[in-house]
Parts: sequence; structure tokens; C-alpha cells
Amino acid sequence: MVKMKTLEKRAGIGIAIVAIVFMFLAIKNNPTDTAQKFEIMRHDMTSILKSGGVISSESHGSKYGSAYLYTGIDAKTWTSDLANKYERGLRALGWRDISYQGEVLLCKQGIRADVQRNVEYGEGKALYGINMTYNALTIRRCGAR
Repeated sequence: MVKMKTLEKRAGIGIAIVAIVFMFLAIKNNPTDTAQKFEIMRHDMTSILKSGGVISSESHGSKYGSAYLYTGIDAKTWTSDLANKYERGLRALGWRDISYQGEVLLCKQGIRADVQRNVEYGEGKALYGINMTYNALTIRRCGAR
């Protein structure tokens, strides 16, 4: 009985140590500059949207460790030429093509951008999305830090 309680106590201490190490590593890997990255995202999105297209929806968020910015363009105003203009605009603003596991990503300072080429549906409307995301995963995939 005494051995069992000692064993349980040691197991509890071991689990607590593992949890503390895991939390430390998670905090260490999460970015702390999301506010600055979000401003870059907002600036660059505003710049490329001057190429045309009717904005149908928008959403964004920024908190400790991550930020995202999404703009949905009405499918009626979308063309492949417009998508190309958005991508060229991003490249002109310093975004680079990064090869990651056979996929080409548009990246800038650890932020990832996607200009969707396939129709999506949101709020009952057909649209094409432009996404910008910043978090520990995009930093790793974009090769920044």
C-alpha cells in the first residue's frame, strides 16, 4: 500500500514536469510580434485590393501567438487575371515564393498568404478568398524567425 502511494506520487510529479516542459516549449515557439505582423498584413491586403474585385466579406483576428486576415472577393468580379494581379502585387511588396514539401507558398517575414483559385461559399455567396496567416506553423513553413 505504501509503495503504491509512493509510485502514484512519483507518477504525478513526472506528469507535472512533462506538462511544465511542454508549456515552456509552446510559449517559446509562439510568436510575440503578432501586432506588428498584423499591421503588415493589413497594409499589404489594402494595397493589393486596389487591383480590383468587389469585397464580399472580411474577417480578422490577432491574439498572442497568431494573427489572420481574410478577404472574400465576390465571384462575379473574380478572374484568373485578377488573382494574378493580387499575387504580383504581393511579390512587389516583398512576398517571396517558398518551396515547402512540394508546395509553393507566398511568404513574408513568417506570414503566409494564399490567393484562392477555387470558389468558396460563405454567407450564402460564392466568393474567392485571400488569406494571410501568421503563427508558429507559418514561421516554420516560411523559414523565418
